[in-house]
Amino acid sequence: MVTSFLAKFELYYDAHEIFTEVPELEGKFIKKRIWAWVEKKGMRKAKKLYTVNESVAVFLQEKYGRKFDVIMNVPELKYQKETNENRLTQQGALNKGRGLKELIKAMGKIDMPLKIAGSGDIENELKTLVADLNLTDKVTFFGKLLPKDLEQITQRSILGSKFIR
Repeated sequence: MVTSFLAKFELYYDAHEIFTEVPELEGKFIKKRIWAWVEKKGMRKAKKLYTVNESVAVFLQEKYGRKFDVIMNVPELKYQKETNENRLTQQGALNKGRGLKELIKAMGKIDMPLKIAGSGDIENELKTLVADLNLTDKVTFFGKLLPKDLEQITQRSILGSKFIR
């Protein structure tokens, strides 16, 4: 049924991560199996396969035996020397397995503030960690932002990161 349905469309598969391996699916055997099945069926029928970097491309090529082209998910470089501030910016999903707890713990040894934009299932846990480590003066949570607002915050930072698994 799915195969005949998919045959009606020209499919392009765009893998932003190795989805069946994300921490959110740990211990969820049935959901993981369903997504693995959907992924496998979709990849078989897709005209072209894309992903975000070489390491993910190699992993998926070895797993599925099809070539993946890489399109890096990076913003256009915009340099604004006069507005850069001595701070770090993290943007993206606040989920398990993305190194966010380690980043916050490291802020105790780094002499600059951290701005965090995004939300996710460990957001409250991260806020509690910041409070427990007495880092509320160094770590700011913005929550979800519109792209134009996020761009302004990121451009002012000397180092920014968007985690992609």
